[in-house]
Amino acid sequence: MREPRALPTLALFASLLAACGDDAPAASRTPGDREVAAMDPGVDPSPVTTSCAQDLEAQTPAPVRAMLGDLGYPGLFDDVCAAQRAEETGDASLCAPLTASSARDRCVVRVAIAAGHPADCPTARTVDGRDPLCVALAARDRRLCAAAGLLDGAICQSALGRAGACAHLPEIERAECTSRATDLATRVTGTPRTSPALETSLTITQRDAARSLTTADRGARLVYRGCTRALIVGDPHRLTAPFGTASLALDAVLPDREAPLEVRLSGMATEASSTLLVSLDGIRTLHATDGTVSISELEPELGGRVVATLEASFAGQAPITGTLSTFLRDVDPRPANCAAPQ
Repeated sequence: MREPRALPTLALFASLLAACGDDAPAASRTPGDREVAAMDPGVDPSPVTTSCAQDLEAQTPAPVRAMLGDLGYPGLFDDVCAAQRAEETGDASLCAPLTASSARDRCVVRVAIAAGHPADCPTARTVDGRDPLCVALAARDRRLCAAAGLLDGAICQSALGRAGACAHLPEIERAECTSRATDLATRVTGTPRTSPALETSLTITQRDAARSLTTADRGARLVYRGCTRALIVGDPHRLTAPFGTASLALDAVLPDREAPLEVRLSGMATEASSTLLVSLDGIRTLHATDGTVSISELEPELGGRVVATLEASFAGQAPITGTLSTFLRDVDPRPANCAAPQ
């Protein structure tokens, strides 16, 4: 294991505040290794983590150590060393004892990125599926940064070597972008994939009026429910957007074979049915009662191309047609107990 790095006072507080931002009060937190051992002599903490934490604590100025005690986070040194050990061994299970929930989440992300394993990325808090920033960095694929949104997308681009990516953000976000990108870039090895760009578009037509939606910009997911595949575009839980923004959410249950594929939409939302939700005014959500999704291209890999046409009917509303072009930002591995496609 590497020798612990001395943390400057400001960097230490930055790490502390980032980790503590969304956690429970100190009284209900999980103790660190050394504190567990003090409460229960039968517990044998990791000697490597304990030695690292003791060395790191010795390098930290006394006023900072006192402040950590006042803030209820004396286990910070254990957390720093446990997270470092998790990365070095590629074992995300070592993140579990970390005191702060946000620190645990970031530990798992860093392990997946360092190992280059997108499938090990944790579930995101803000979108369905795996964390898009983690997936893009673990895949070393700059094209997938588009799925991560504005701030995380810039962090992703910068961490994968695109100079000036953070400079395009609002000034208030540039420092965070630069700091996080610098940290994550140290976990990325090898040469990132940067081209060709992934094409995205989604156009919906109703009563001869065409509208372009941004739903496709964030990519799609190919998931398994048991041994059943499904293509997911958009997020039904965040469909109604403010300011009248139109949006769409598609959950298409797929036959397990190569494209072209035709999927029938159903008005019944079950795991075995394909559903389409649209919100064209940002207020009402329309649920398709009937229709088809014709998928002409589906490349079942990260960054793979997805091309489809939509036809859907709605109760009391004019039908819609649509064209979709996007990419796969998240792909579940085929479960081991599922037979290969015919």
